[in-house]
Amino acid sequence: MKFNSDIDNFLPLIRFNYYSRMKRFFIVVLIALSACGIQSQLNRTFTGKDLAFIEEQLRMKASHISQIENGLSKAVFVKTESLRSTTINQGQGTLDPIRSPSVDKTEYFIFILDENGQVIKSEYNKEYERR
Repeated sequence: MKFNSDIDNFLPLIRFNYYSRMKRFFIVVLIALSACGIQSQLNRTFTGKDLAFIEEQLRMKASHISQIENGLSKAVFVKTESLRSTTINQGQGTLDPIRSPSVDKTEYFIFILDENGQVIKSEYNKEYERR
């Protein structure tokens, strides 16, 4: 009987260890996913840089630069790309293939610059429009 009580005392430790490892795993995954997004990459890459550096990295000129409050300015870079329609794979032997529509993808890279021309904030938006 003593053997069973030792196992019963050991099982909660195994369960606790499993759940704490799973909790740590999910925390690491959440941190990795939040660090890999386009928004966070823009902030890391361009914060503190000037407009010339942004234009060099994006390989395009700012589409629109406007003054906003307190000496801050806003630079907008617009990138448009046409995405053609494609067949959605449903496996072998389908009689009527399903096709995705062709769209125009527009990406907006928005940078808020301080009075010295340094980036203090960046934003990323994208829109899809069917043709």
